[in-house]
Amino acid sequence: MRAATSKSFLKQQLQFEASARTTVSETSVFVIDGSALLWVIPWPTEGTTTDFANNLKHAIAKKLKAGEVHLVFDRYFDYSAKSVTRRARASGASRVHKLQLNTKLPPQKTVLTVTENKKQLISLIVNSLIEDESFHEYTQSHKLIVIGEDAAPFEISNGGVVIRRSDLSTNHEEADNTIVQQVMLSAR
Repeated sequence: MRAATSKSFLKQQLQFEASARTTVSETSVFVIDGSALLWVIPWPTEGTTTDFANNLKHAIAKKLKAGEVHLVFDRYFDYSAKSVTRRARASGASRVHKLQLNTKLPPQKTVLTVTENKKQLISLIVNSLIEDESFHEYTQSHKLIVIGEDAAPFEISNGGVVIRRSDLSTNHEEADNTIVQQVMLSAR
């Protein structure tokens, strides 16, 4: 499989600049690539996995004030075409950690470039979003759809009601594919 060296041609074709004079209606749905978000959320150098999860929840809470949020993470299937690329990315940072919410957070590159570490982190974040009752207050006005390892996403709404959304089920491995599906479903 050839590793891509530049951004997607499709992404470039879909980009556009809006003039400051253009009236843009308020956003009602945010569809976020969770795996990309992991790279931009502040990474605590001396903190725990919980500290990072809290930073991520803070960013999601800000979006929930403005509209519905679909948080879409990549899935990691063994023996997929993508697994070869992921192994190549992990070269030089191949230590697998046993991550828990209260453990000291390893360096960002070690966690996010080693598939096993990233899978653990995503699972901890998804579970934290589902179980954190204090975070659920942000879902009073807008719902949060969390798409993790399971085919059927979770919806958190009405201040903490958690349900499975089998109508939004997908078996795509790549968040990029699932994001397009979520946008299409939201547009309905």
